[in-house]
Amino acid sequence: MAKPTCLKGSTNTCKASTNYKQPRHAWPVVFCYENTTPSNPNLQFKMAFGRSVALPHDRSHLLISDGMPTPLLRQSIGAWTENLLRDDAITKVPKVGLEICANINAKQTGVFAGVAIINQLLSETSVQIDWFIEDGNTIMKGKVATLKGPNDSILSLERTILNIIGRLSGIATTTSAWVEAAPCAVACTRKTTWGLLDKWAVMVGGGLTHRLNKSDALMLKENDLTKWGSISDALAEINPNEWGFVEIEVTSSEQAMAAVEAWTHLSPLVIMLDNIEAAECRLIKQQIEKENIIIEVSGGISFNSLQDWHGVDVLSASALNQGIEHIDFSMLFEGVET
Repeated sequence: MAKPTCLKGSTNTCKASTNYKQPRHAWPVVFCYENTTPSNPNLQFKMAFGRSVALPHDRSHLLISDGMPTPLLRQSIGAWTENLLRDDAITKVPKVGLEICANINAKQTGVFAGVAIINQLLSETSVQIDWFIEDGNTIMKGKVATLKGPNDSILSLERTILNIIGRLSGIATTTSAWVEAAPCAVACTRKTTWGLLDKWAVMVGGGLTHRLNKSDALMLKENDLTKWGSISDALAEINPNEWGFVEIEVTSSEQAMAAVEAWTHLSPLVIMLDNIEAAECRLIKQQIEKENIIIEVSGGISFNSLQDWHGVDVLSASALNQGIEHIDFSMLFEGVET
């Protein structure tokens, strides 16, 4: 696979950015992660004996390593970009034509996401790109990148490139606003449109990815619990060392306390309070004496209600990446009058 290159003489690089926004909250909660290194020092729980660990909802290390996409993310990028091109009737990007330059311009402000994705897309083509922005940077109106290559190549890629950076930047922008407004950590869910690309864009915006897929972490929801007779029976069979983390969904304080009582491991248990009022969620949190229990809240959370949800560890919401407003970008060949 050819490595994406920048225009000659550029001072910008084409590698994936390491400038991802960092969630700003830390929590004085104590639990023990065995053999785990936090990937984000700003997402650490402080240990009573001086050790600290990250919220398990932070799975960013599985998507980005040393500033570059991991094989897992690269596989997802390849699958989604190929399908997006096929939907636009592009099965093979032309590699011939008159050499031209084209500028990508932002028409509104926000948080940018898309460098890592577009770099991989272009690595299979003869198009070069010069970025004037990095993933996680604030978007200012004006030029964010310049493409150089055969005109037929760039024309075939134009709409797909704009759709990708428009949607992913919209997710990063929305997430950033939630992170700034929320009194605790914010995570997305598995309700995605573009799978891991959605979760990557949430990460770029400063949010938590939550579990990346069903094999990454174990979440026991109401349908899963039909396999067992009770919450206690379900948790008794779980070996937390087989999973990134373990989470159980409950819909009442009684179920929450039953889960707390049944969890006998040192590793953390995430209890997700589903569609429970904010005041009751805080009361449940206050009643828990075990130090390795993390309280996540989901359901009924909107941007305008974020300040109601203080006193818990993390909020999860599909609104970070579903139904979001895209950031508007355009592409214009150099020499074309507007």
